[in-house]
Amino acid sequence: MRCVTPRLAKWTTFICSITLMAVLFMFYSTTVPGSLSAKAEVDYAKDRSVSTKGRLDSADVELIQSARMAMAGESSKTVVPADVQQFASQKKITCIGKHSKSNQESIAILTPISNIENRLEHYFKMIYSLTYPHHLISVILGEDSSRDNTVRKTRELIQLYNCSFHKVALYQFQHSFYLSDKWSIVHAREHQLQRRSHLAKARNELVTRGLQKEAWALWIDSDVTQIPPDLIQKLLSAKKDIVVPSCLWRDSAGKEHIYDRNTWRETNESNKFLKMVDRNYLMMEGYAPSKRIYLPKLKSEGNVVKLDGVGGCVLLIRGIHHKRGLIFPPFVFDHHIETEGLAKMAKAMDINIYGMPFVEVFHS
Repeated sequence: MRCVTPRLAKWTTFICSITLMAVLFMFYSTTVPGSLSAKAEVDYAKDRSVSTKGRLDSADVELIQSARMAMAGESSKTVVPADVQQFASQKKITCIGKHSKSNQESIAILTPISNIENRLEHYFKMIYSLTYPHHLISVILGEDSSRDNTVRKTRELIQLYNCSFHKVALYQFQHSFYLSDKWSIVHAREHQLQRRSHLAKARNELVTRGLQKEAWALWIDSDVTQIPPDLIQKLLSAKKDIVVPSCLWRDSAGKEHIYDRNTWRETNESNKFLKMVDRNYLMMEGYAPSKRIYLPKLKSEGNVVKLDGVGGCVLLIRGIHHKRGLIFPPFVFDHHIETEGLAKMAKAMDINIYGMPFVEVFHS
């Protein structure tokens, strides 16, 4: 059948155009947004056999998909069923709804993960507690070398939390690495060049694959156990391109100690020492008395202070710098590697580094 006839070309073309627009509108108005369709997620749940106790089953997946449409207001004809409301209430997870344009900037939370099956639920709850608008937050995880059920658990939690952020995604990397399950071996000085080179490669791949149009990259380690709900707002308030908070840990008596010894300021003594050593010498903190000043010791200078080194507990970087080549060196760069190497590279690129000693996060 032809829409256009010689005598009624104008009218038939107009009518065909209106009809086509109506068909397209009906198609898009009935399409469920998200990374997977409801059927695909149910099929995934069945294929992965995740109906065992403590995991999401296919019914949960269907409820999540219903909530994704109904609670987020994706369709004006959709009514929220009672069981969906009850499910969302029990899980205490709310889908983001429609929102107007905001002057606030988008954030990509980037987290490398490995063998953290037992910490994943706490991690997601912690990220969910952030008060920065969730529709501006993407949560991107990069996994490699896991020997437990980290990948399966992560995918289950992504299904649960995906509608609560702009995006939640998992990337799996192929470069495997394993030293030991013992903390003392993993953190032994003789293994740090190899270990931190691997971490740097994982971070760089996470940037390449995960950071897209977001204005900021917010690095949060999977071992971080406590962050203030307004963490993002506090870090952005510094109005600096690279900024870190103090990273502490609590002992069994509740006493607080400095955890992140990679966040520091150089001193005359440390600079003098670095000029004396071989160009390939790898400088690392925490293995001998330090010649530097750690961030928590700089409170007397104010809320925002200059630094020369940064750690990765929590680290905010303006995204454009990653796009322009700022990486985590997997090799010795100016006597440093990984996060501290990034700090030295930033300095070489005329990017200043700052810390906020009164903003505190806690590591396990």
